[in-house]
Amino acid sequence: MTEIKGIIAAMQTAMHEDGSINEAEQRRQINRQIAAGVDAVFCLGTNGEFYIMSMEEKIRVIEIFVDEVKGRVPVYAGTRSEEHTSELQ
Repeated sequence: MTEIKGIIAAMQTAMHEDGSINEAEQRRQINRQIAAGVDAVFCLGTNGEFYIMSMEEKIRVIEIFVDEVKGRVPVYAGTRSEEHTSELQ
């Protein structure tokens, strides 16, 4: 198990003006944080847009983070939902 330590960048979800995920910008921001020396990245936290995103969008954000990080640092993901019946699959 990975030890939780150091600087964990809590990142917002990059979005286009229409509210869709801006994948290219998200990937740039992930790499920017890693280049700056963070010890881990955290997506879908309470400072982001999780509350307006569908389950499919949340899963896609996690996929983008894991794919772009490529094992360089740990990826943490929030699983909170405003719907009491929702859960990550």
